[in-house]
Amino acid sequence: MKQFLRQLPAVHELQKDSRFLDLVKKHEADAELFTDLIKNVLNDIRKEIVNGDWDGPEPGTQLFVDQLFTLLDSSATENFDYTLKRIINATGTILHTNLGRARLSENAVKHVVETARNYSNLEYRLNEGERGSRHSHVESLVKKITGAEAAMVVNNNAAAVYFIMSALAKNKEVIVSRGQLVEIGGSFRISSIMEESGAHLVEVGTTNKTHLFDYENAITDDTGMILKVHTSNFKIYGFSKTVDTEELAELSSKHDKVIFYEDLGSGVLYDFTPHGIGDEPVVGEVLKMGADIVSFSGDKLLGGATGWYYRRQEGAH
Repeated sequence: MKQFLRQLPAVHELQKDSRFLDLVKKHEADAELFTDLIKNVLNDIRKEIVNGDWDGPEPGTQLFVDQLFTLLDSSATENFDYTLKRIINATGTILHTNLGRARLSENAVKHVVETARNYSNLEYRLNEGERGSRHSHVESLVKKITGAEAAMVVNNNAAAVYFIMSALAKNKEVIVSRGQLVEIGGSFRISSIMEESGAHLVEVGTTNKTHLFDYENAITDDTGMILKVHTSNFKIYGFSKTVDTEELAELSSKHDKVIFYEDLGSGVLYDFTPHGIGDEPVVGEVLKMGADIVSFSGDKLLGGATGWYYRRQEGAH
């Protein structure tokens, strides 16, 4: 083992090899970064020799040097090439969480490329000739589609839930049905997000049944919000009951300081039920029913990683 370790080549010797410069050119990388890469590869080989795991050519031979540059090429590919790559989705799941979910349309891709190649009015109002907000590009469209008073785009729906709780229910009680304390993809739990935001969870009802009086009895002077959560990936059938959006909106309206917020999970902007597709709640309809705030995961509908939350036009807190 000691003999093998002594025969490992010095870094400066490997730098003189023509293959070193060839690899630097191939991967369009800085020579200094490649030097660090050589050190890392040698360290890995040294550890394998010490642990008795090295099964490659004997150090000190030409075969060993050839193998070392092969390993260096593979390591450079792993470290310097793009981590995001185009793949073929053969899973049968169109909106696959691990594979980028919704793809952008060709028109959207064309516009992204065109805009990214140039400066843009990301935060500038061209007509007014003054500074603007990046949210305005989406907000006006969402308001038209949903009838909402305002809209904001964040990273994902879990982030939307967190921001809403942190901004509007921090240090306040938030009433949630026990049957809606779900865990969604990425191990995001409603209860955990609420805890991180500083809101205080108040569970009501049971796993399979929650009544309106459960919410009524839970409201105190410290209540800041009633939260209804879409169960997304599971449903309870049979001996079960949940409280409708209209009923919770009416209950909230009786208390000036209590906001009614509905998390719609995926949500939809267009009602597909007449076409026999799904039964997801429509964002605009939920707002009309009286929800003060609505959030849902936009990337499944519109492409890209987005989360949304809206406030209804009239009666918003």
